[in-house]
Amino acid sequence: RLADAEIAYRRALAAHPDFAEAYHALGVLLQQQGRCDDALSEFETACALKPSDTKSYYRQAEILMGARQYFPAAQALQQAINIDPGYVDAYEMLGRALFHLYRNDRAVEVYRAGLAYDCENATLYHGLGLSQIVLGDRSGAALSLDKALQLAPGNPAILCNLISNKMYLCDWRDIEIRSQQLVDTILRTGAAVDPFTFQGLPCAPGNAAQLACARANGAAIRAAIPQMELSDKQPAARAPRPAERKIRVGYLSMDFRAHPMAYLMTAILEK
Repeated sequence: RLADAEIAYRRALAAHPDFAEAYHALGVLLQQQGRCDDALSEFETACALKPSDTKSYYRQAEILMGARQYFPAAQALQQAINIDPGYVDAYEMLGRALFHLYRNDRAVEVYRAGLAYDCENATLYHGLGLSQIVLGDRSGAALSLDKALQLAPGNPAILCNLISNKMYLCDWRDIEIRSQQLVDTILRTGAAVDPFTFQGLPCAPGNAAQLACARANGAAIRAAIPQMELSDKQPAARAPRPAERKIRVGYLSMDFRAHPMAYLMTAILEK
């Protein structure tokens, strides 16, 4: 009965317009309904009335991250950390925001600061490893990702990035066991992992695993873009058939990912 709850919150705010907790609760309610712009406004009001409201700063950042507004998200998270230096979840999200802002040097500092408060946090170690990879510290990333997997055994995202980094380092120890573990996890759970990394695994996963990986990743992307209404029955646009017999193939990618299979595919397509 979300509509009734919203009415109740608005009545409470009409009677007590300085009730910061009610603005926060209303913002959470609106966020749950996907009304993110309205929710963001309520969280901002809550913070204005109660500057120590770390939860409202965090909720603002959640919405901004979803909208890919990473800089204001980072600002909100830094504010939350300034108020509560032990807010571990804020460190994790701030690290991700900085990763997207290409500030991985700063992201490493943030992840390490968070780990000082929670040294058993797999998500912080995972994020630290990803930023270390971008900075070229592959050996450091190997240690971080290995620690993350120790804390979260079988986590498909961590496992996928760990395998990819091991391949880059030509560290083949237990690589086939790890790869098969990832394949089994995807087939069993339908977990979404990077499909480009997945297709380069040394255990050469079959069509069933590749299809499961592609479907899971596609579903995750679609879920992250709720404003796009796609119909399965909508016919695909047909391009005019070229007169020549050769098939022209094109690809578009920021960097086509840094793994051996991508380089091979790029070479084949460009030849």
